[in-house]
Amino acid sequence: MSQSDFSDNVAAEADNSQTALFEQSPDHPSDPSAQKPPTKTEPIRHILDAIGRYRKHSRPISQSGPPKVEDMKARDERLKEVASTLKNEFAGLDAEIDRILQVIRPWFVLPQAQRRPLVVSLWGMTGVGKTSLVRRLSELLDISKIYEEFDLGQYTGDSQQTYPLVGPRLWRFSGQPCLLFFDELHTVRTMGMNGEIDRPQLRDLWTLMDSGIVPVVVDSHRNMVNHLRSSIKMAREMPDSHTTHLTDVHQMDQVISYIGLDIEADELGKIAERNRIEAYEWFIEEIQWIMNSAKSLDYRQSLIFVAGNLDELFKSHGSVNPDDMNADDLFEKTKQIGVDQLREALLSRFRPEQVGRLGSIQIIFPSLSPKSLRKIIRTHLDVIGNWIHDGFGVQTKFSDSVVELVFREGVIPSQGARPVLSTLKELIETRVADWLLEALQNGVTELEIEFSAKNKMLSAKGRGKSEQAVNVSARILTREERLPEIKMSEEFKNLLAVHEAGHAVVGIASQGVLPVKTLAGPLSWHRGGPRVVFPNTEFLTKELCLAMLDTLLAGLVAEETVFGKANTSLGVERDIQQATMLAAQMITMNAMGDHIGCSVASIDQPLNIHALRDDDDELKERWLSEAKQRAADVLKKQWALFQAITQALLTKDRLTSGDMKELVSQHFVGSREEIRQIVEGKKPAIFDAHSSEALKKVFARKPARLKKAS
Repeated sequence: MSQSDFSDNVAAEADNSQTALFEQSPDHPSDPSAQKPPTKTEPIRHILDAIGRYRKHSRPISQSGPPKVEDMKARDERLKEVASTLKNEFAGLDAEIDRILQVIRPWFVLPQAQRRPLVVSLWGMTGVGKTSLVRRLSELLDISKIYEEFDLGQYTGDSQQTYPLVGPRLWRFSGQPCLLFFDELHTVRTMGMNGEIDRPQLRDLWTLMDSGIVPVVVDSHRNMVNHLRSSIKMAREMPDSHTTHLTDVHQMDQVISYIGLDIEADELGKIAERNRIEAYEWFIEEIQWIMNSAKSLDYRQSLIFVAGNLDELFKSHGSVNPDDMNADDLFEKTKQIGVDQLREALLSRFRPEQVGRLGSIQIIFPSLSPKSLRKIIRTHLDVIGNWIHDGFGVQTKFSDSVVELVFREGVIPSQGARPVLSTLKELIETRVADWLLEALQNGVTELEIEFSAKNKMLSAKGRGKSEQAVNVSARILTREERLPEIKMSEEFKNLLAVHEAGHAVVGIASQGVLPVKTLAGPLSWHRGGPRVVFPNTEFLTKELCLAMLDTLLAGLVAEETVFGKANTSLGVERDIQQATMLAAQMITMNAMGDHIGCSVASIDQPLNIHALRDDDDELKERWLSEAKQRAADVLKKQWALFQAITQALLTKDRLTSGDMKELVSQHFVGSREEIRQIVEGKKPAIFDAHSSEALKKVFARKPARLKKAS
């Protein structure tokens, strides 16, 4: 609609004083304009008064008492239907959806029985569906008229809002049931490295979540009135001036917010330009009426969702490298995060009383599992297929190979569904036009889309009117193929392969487990660098720590063994540092050396190896020398395995645990039982002393040291 059309329609509507967008409740204290006496209808006021009747922010939602019993039952049934729909649309969130619907049920069925706001906090990594779930919930419950959403990120940094959070957008809900959603709460932390952070615009947020009774602050309204008066004075003194500093989009947006108009800022600015003095006078009257009529606002019947990301809880949140942690591992890891850990993280960002006001309903979203991610991909492919069929009459089926293509190319576990959806658009949606052009030209009514992993071709196949096969194929550049080429000399490749093979072999033999992955070669630099990653353990013992020392020094030993001591590289620096720090920690902090007491110089620097006692330093050096010798002995015994892994790394940049199983089965020197334990992933013998069987044996006899003491 053009500006003139819009103005004409509004002016015509002004003649009908009975028309209103919402049913009004004149006696409601949050509706000051409902009691306002009629004003003159000069041409510009004629239009503005009509716009004022459309205001949605300062008008209350009408209400006619508590619902009837049959209405309450109907709402209860609606929740069951909503649960089914949400679980179908949001993969992997069944438990979270059940929990949310369980806690909001009393509010949805009978909000009038609520004496304080109901606060539900949602926490999780980016892209797991928190925001989308709340938005969809409001749609399915059919409560869009009593729903408002706020991005709290707008109240931080350079983009900080200049008016309070609880303003005209929320005034219409005073005394009424409503659903309020405050997203990105983590961005408005009130505790920092240097103490408390004052956020005056958000003080009402914490009051709102606590008691639900919020006093109206009109300081910013008063400032706007003074600003408008100055502009009127300027316009009268310079009537021919074209100064538009008050009718720009930003200023009109503030006026809209203070008064609560349902109009775009640029449209209001153009209307005001017709007669700026009368427009500004109208703005002042409306704002002053609100200021004079404003009272405390009542949100005790509200349902409040807050959502945010807490990086402290999700240690792998920052990794965009799919090879660093697969979706299964991250899912299992995030499932174990509990409420106590959550509260600890919250206390590092917010004051204790603010954490208390968030309440006890804290729902933690785990990362998306591989099963959930595949379901999301399949659901979106079905949506694309239905859209093609409904719009063009071509039945389109996507094979499972397409699901695997998108999964392999789009999944970055730490970023949830967002990269998956972007990959769907890049690989699938951009090709729909080509498929349809070929299909429609040849009278094709059915298409099957499949991907060949062997030749990396994505194909759309079908048959036309002439029974001649139709095939639209395109070569897919995989994620690894799109990475920039890293040139590496033959000598450097050999060095990396030998070094990482040394770590892998000694780790397998000394710790009794297979590495999760072993990386070397050019592509390893796109995956965080060459390294060997062994699985984490629940606890560390002295024996395991000593085995880790062997593993850390194995890269140096492998280089010395293959290339000679004069030809080792500076690449062992980090290994040496980690081994030294581990040995120091064992001796000085964990009573694994020759004394019990802590021997560091400062609690603030517990691992400062330069402050060790002389005997500690000597013991540490002896341990490192012994670890190096043990690593050399292992390489000598497992030379065939070392050679096999080295050769494998010269041809493949990445060896998986599956690759290692095969190599260990063929080349490891040891008993069949030892090989079976390693290959099948049994608990290593290092932990045998802590087994239930060992515990029973100890308790079945009286230890010699106790006999002697008695």
